Amino acid sequence: MNDRILTLHPEGKQGVKISKKKYEQIKNAILLVLRERGEIAFKDLPDAVAQKLDGVFEGSIIWYVVTVKLDLEARGLLVRVPKKTPQRIRRATQKSPKAKAVNMPEKKNAPSMSDEAVRAKTERTWKEWFALLDQAGAKKLDHKGIVAILGEQFGLGPWWRQMVAVEYERARGLRVKHETAAGFSVSRSKVMATAIAQAYAACDDAKQRARWLKAKGYAIRSATNNKSLRMLWNDGKTTVNISFYAKGESKTQVVIEHNKLASATEAKRMQSFWSESLERLQKILE
Repeated sequence: MNDRILTLHPEGKQGVKISKKKYEQIKNAILLVLRERGEIAFKDLPDAVAQKLDGVFEGSIIWYVVTVKLDLEARGLLVRVPKKTPQRIRRATQKSPKAKAVNMPEKKNAPSMSDEAVRAKTERTWKEWFALLDQAGAKKLDHKGIVAILGEQFGLGPWWRQMVAVEYERARGLRVKHETAAGFSVSRSKVMATAIAQAYAACDDAKQRARWLKAKGYAIRSATNNKSLRMLWNDGKTTVNISFYAKGESKTQVVIEHNKLASATEAKRMQSFWSESLERLQKILE
């Protein structure tokens, strides 16, 4: 059954119906990031969530993070840190975010889902799964081999095979930063002092786009007015998604995701490339 949930909005606006499974994934990842860091700039949240959900989430991380973040605000589970620009958020129950951030160092490669949640669905905790996979020789296997063990020996369904395999790889250092099951993925974002229509036009119009995007040979695959652009990059293999989010009448967040990159080196290079590209776009628009 494809259960769905109607999200809430802190300003009482109409929510949206989304997959309950995806809602729980994003919610758990957001709360885990906040538990580890104390507080975080909202612009950095999509990257942090993407790292927690390496290879186990299908869909636009950016869109779901924005939607679920607003829902968690409406439910009183997180709050915006007062008098902070750009916007920062923290868990609502955290009375002293700065002290907590110092006293709670970030856990390296912490699972994106709690022990209670994974046990409820698989009857085992992360520690138990990792021990079983170690015994099965998973450290010497690639991702497909680990997934096969989880299906054939332990009877996990397709989604849980991927989730457990990815978390095991992260825990054992077999999967590095930005790596997903489909390659490496990076994202960059920037809030600009311009209306969303102007930001979108600067990306959609070829002449305007050439002023800030210093690349050739890519192809626009789809475009949704004032919402998103989808590209096939000039290597013919990787994909780029550009998303636009209104932050009031005169501010827009532009988010760029580059997926299916071949290596950590390439991911780092493209992360710098997109940061520089967004800087140029901002200078043009502001």
